[in-house]
Amino acid sequence: MLLLLIVSGLALGNLPAYGQELPPVTNFSPNDYSAGNQNWMISQADNKNLYFANSTGLLEYNGERWRLFPVPNKSIVRSVKVVEGKIFTGAYMEAGYWTPTDSGELVFQSLISKFPGLAMANNSGTSNI
Repeated sequence: MLLLLIVSGLALGNLPAYGQELPPVTNFSPNDYSAGNQNWMISQADNKNLYFANSTGLLEYNGERWRLFPVPNKSIVRSVKVVEGKIFTGAYMEAGYWTPTDSGELVFQSLISKFPGLAMANNSGTSNI
């Protein structure tokens, strides 16, 4: 009987153990990314950069460093969506898109003038792109 328990234990000990693994998670504080403490929306570009609609502006994270791009009127960015290399954002009294320069900086192009009355009619901000 003892021999049977030893052999069984050895046989079962060689079986691989399968379990559910959790994906790696990293939490970042506002001190890590030097911006506001509220992130409203996230979008990912084809180059894998992440863009966050943040209460201080547009946040970019490339997996290594954070960069903040405030909208010209310095308002809260509530929505972000990357489409074909352009990063569209909606903010309080502002809407437009960002395009990268050759040096990697983002330049904002406002679209608010193309929609007369939108900014005043939606004074809470453009929160859905």
